[in-house]
Amino acid sequence: MVWERLVLIACNSFTERTNLTNTWRSDDPRPDPRQCAGYAELVSHALSTIGVGTRLDIHWPSEDEFYPGTVAIHHLGNIYTVLYNDGYMERMDLTKERFNLI
Repeated sequence: MVWERLVLIACNSFTERTNLTNTWRSDDPRPDPRQCAGYAELVSHALSTIGVGTRLDIHWPSEDEFYPGTVAIHHLGNIYTVLYNDGYMERMDLTKERFNLI
């Protein structure tokens, strides 16, 4: 849950600002983290720490579960190939994925 904690920290100013206007309630959905101040810098920093051999938990939205894997290849930009513990391999853009560093 490290990634989620970092996103919440980046969203803190956004959440506080909406709380002050009384438009955000605890039962409302969380704000879109991409709209939060500092989100782009957070993503850039997180991705700069990821290289071949980095262990990740990748979220699979269809199953609402995180599955562990290891970065096998770092392609150009933010494209990575992840080898999951069950042997499945997937190429992905980590800027579009929800993940946690292990």
